[in-house]
Parts: sequence; C-alpha cells; structure tokens
Amino acid sequence: MAKTKEAANTAVDPYQNVRATVNREDDEVQIDLMELIYRLIEKMRYIVLATVACALAAALITMLFISPKYTARAKLYVKNSTGTSINLSDLQIGNYLASDYTEVFSNWHVHEQVIENLNLPYTYNQMSGMIRITNPGDTRILYIDVTSKDAHEAQQIAKRAFAEVARQICPGMTEREIKRRV
Repeated sequence: MAKTKEAANTAVDPYQNVRATVNREDDEVQIDLMELIYRLIEKMRYIVLATVACALAAALITMLFISPKYTARAKLYVKNSTGTSINLSDLQIGNYLASDYTEVFSNWHVHEQVIENLNLPYTYNQMSGMIRITNPGDTRILYIDVTSKDAHEAQQIAKRAFAEVARQICPGMTEREIKRRV
C-alpha cells in the first residue's frame, strides 16, 4: 500500500522527464533542479542550433526584405528682429512665424521646385511623404527632416527645401546669402 500511495504522489512529465513530487496536504510541488539542469545540458546542442538558426533567419530577412532609410535634418531658427536686443513681442512673433513657416514648407510650390532643381523622379505626394516639418515644443526652431533610401539624396533634398523656403520667406536674399546659410 505504501508503494501505491508514493506512486500517486509522484508525477512524471513525459516531455521533460523531470520528476515532480506533489504533496497533497500542502499543495506544494517539488522539482529536482539538478535533474532539470542535467536535462538542459543534454539538449544543449539543440538549444544552440535553434539559436543560431533563428539568428541566421533574422539576418537574412533583414538583409533581403528591409531596406535602410536615412534621415537628414536641417534646422531653421526663426528670428523677427534685426537688432541685438529681443523683447517679448519679438518672441511671440517668432513663435507665430515658426507656425507659418511650417505651412510654407508643406507648400506645393516648394516641393515642385525641389523636385525640379534636383531632377528627382518623385511626385508631389511622394516628396511630401519624405519631408517632415516639426516645431518642437512651440519653439522658434523648425526641424526639416527628410527620409530617403539614399543618404546623399536626403541631404540634398533638405538643403534644397531650406533654400526654396528661404527664397519665399525672404525674397530679397541673394542666392549667395542663401547658400552661405544652408
């Protein structure tokens, strides 16, 4: 009778082959950790093989199906005043101008001029999907982020977009002054 009672308290998991003893009075499970570690060591070659196979699969998927994207950022500081002292109204006007310039960057004319000047194969919708204008925390700084599959192309688009907006914002600026600021 003692053997059957002991057999009822001991359960064998067919998947792990690790013995777990269940005490029915306290509902406690005891697992022999040393036996579990030995079983893991026995299966170590399968664990390492599975890890290497998953790493290779992830590397292949990344190289074959995911194309790299590069982002170029141009920053524009919006300043209203030409003097050295800044007052509160200059700061407020600068914040309003930053919001206005955000809209100028998303203007159809700016995108078309960038496409034309750089001889790009993009449409207006594709170009507007590549360019993102942000005004972080309602500051007087605008970020012009251009994302492309080619790093050099992203840089050129950001520079050209900056120059086109500068032409529209400050029509009196010469090409030389614009290039110096870009």
